[in-house]
Amino acid sequence: MADDELGISEDDVDELSELFHLASNFVRSSTNSFNQEQLLYLYARFKQANDGPCFVSKPGMFDFQGKKKWEAWKSLENKTREEAMKEYTSKVTLTVPDWNLQFDRRQAGDGWVGVSTMSNTDTVIEDRNKTAFDWCKDGDTKHLLHYLKTTKTNVNKQDENGMTLLHWTCDRGNIEMLDALLGLKADPNIQDNDGQSPLHYAVSCEHQDIVERLLKTSINLKLQDVDGLTITDIETTPEIKHLLEQYVT
Repeated sequence: MADDELGISEDDVDELSELFHLASNFVRSSTNSFNQEQLLYLYARFKQANDGPCFVSKPGMFDFQGKKKWEAWKSLENKTREEAMKEYTSKVTLTVPDWNLQFDRRQAGDGWVGVSTMSNTDTVIEDRNKTAFDWCKDGDTKHLLHYLKTTKTNVNKQDENGMTLLHWTCDRGNIEMLDALLGLKADPNIQDNDGQSPLHYAVSCEHQDIVERLLKTSINLKLQDVDGLTITDIETTPEIKHLLEQYVT
């Protein structure tokens, strides 16, 4: 929809963009003025205004912060850039009414603050101290395979939560690593401490390519987690639901 159809002139858009730019830089320099709920609200509208609708893959099950940010941004997919900017600046003004007086325009800089991908909340570990699970979480297939070969680590080894390398790979949505692990005879039917299989993770995280690949293995589609949920009971995309229906009898 064109700006004039929204009743917004080109000059108004320029003015709104400048105000949004200043407000976003104020938020960056004054995060302690906002609570987490407000920051999440602002994050989603900043992303929608700056990057448009969310087409980033949904973060894994254990990236709780990333999932909240993704869901907040994803919920705005039908909102225009101008609407997102208006809501952003309105929220800043409502929360800190005199923000534009507090904020020295010289702090604004020359560019917008942007984040192209969701933040990685994993702890940084030196390469020499990494385990197979660390390389797996990093998405580094080459180093993972080298580690498994040189240390003779069992590809089906489970961590403290009962998760195998396949669980983590399906959580992350790494198809290259999935193929490599399946080539090493990784078992797709091992369940974690909550009774969830790698396919439970892939379905929950909405990684359709991972789901499709797992369905071609000797996977048990009737496995239940501790709550009695099978893969068909998990909330996911309509496309994955349809895909599962073709395999479950």
